[in-house]
Amino acid sequence: ERSLRVRELNLSSNPLGEDGIKELYSVLSARSLALPEIRVLMLEHCEIRDLGIVRIASCMVEGGLVHLEKLFVGGNCCKGRFLVHLGRALRVDKVPSLREIRLMKLSGLEVQLP
Repeated sequence: ERSLRVRELNLSSNPLGEDGIKELYSVLSARSLALPEIRVLMLEHCEIRDLGIVRIASCMVEGGLVHLEKLFVGGNCCKGRFLVHLGRALRVDKVPSLREIRLMKLSGLEVQLP
């Protein structure tokens, strides 16, 4: 079975919520290999909570997003509890190409990493 060669996935402004992110995790995980070439992942304004960002961070740690260059997750319903998990995922050996993360306006939390 061949994987899709999708490099950019924009699901922004879709009400994914936690159930949608759980499904997305199953597609992005290293075990799935359904979308191994994702470079840009846009999940802004998707009604995602902290657990959803933790799932994305888990994909990064497990090697499912090894080619990721940009991650946009602003405008979601997060309180910041995900930051520890995301911090663990931000390692050169896990996401060596990552160069931009947008976490703007996560329920009042405003953070942007270059």
